[in-house]
Amino acid sequence: MADSIESLCEELDNKLRLSRAINRLIKTFKESCLKRYLDLESKLMGFFDAVGYCRDKCPIMPVGCCQGVHYLDSIIEERVRRYGLPRSHIQRNVCGYHTKKGYLLKTHKPAVCNSTICDGFRDYLKNEYGINYDDGYVLVMLDLALYEKLSDNFINNVVKYPMSKKLIDIETFKLILGEWTAKVKG
Repeated sequence: MADSIESLCEELDNKLRLSRAINRLIKTFKESCLKRYLDLESKLMGFFDAVGYCRDKCPIMPVGCCQGVHYLDSIIEERVRRYGLPRSHIQRNVCGYHTKKGYLLKTHKPAVCNSTICDGFRDYLKNEYGINYDDGYVLVMLDLALYEKLSDNFINNVVKYPMSKKLIDIETFKLILGEWTAKVKG
C-alpha cells in the first residue's frame, strides 16, 4: 500500500513538473510572439508617421475613421495594463481609445487597427508614392507575427485581397516596409 501511494505521489509530482514546464514554454512563446508583433507594429507606425497622412491630411481628425470595437483580442490584457480600459461612448460604433486628442494607443494596437487605412490614404499612397497598400495583406502579416499561424483573417482576406495570395515571411515584409518608408522620406 505504501509503495502504491509513494508511486502515485511520484507520478503526480512528475505531472506537476511537466505542467509547470509546459506553462513556462507557453508563456515564453506568447512573449516571443508579442515582441515580434510589437516590432512589426513599430515599423508599420514608422511608415505611417513618415507619410503623415492621418496627422496632416485627415479630414476627420482627431477622432479618426475607426467605427468599431476591435480591441477585444489576444493582447487586450497587456493593452489594458498599459493604457487602462477603453472609455465608454455615448455614440455607438466608436472605438473607446479614440478621444478628441486623437488615438490613445501608441503600441499594442489591435491588428485590424494597425493594418486598416481609409480609401483616401490608400489613394494618396498610390498617387504620391506608387505604393499599393493592401489592408488584408498587412493584417495577415500582423497575425502571423502575433500568432505564428494563419488565422481566420487570412482565410477571409485571401478571397477579398489579391496580394494575400502571395504570402511572404515577416522579415521580408519588414524589408518592404523599410523600402516604403525610404520612398516616402525621399
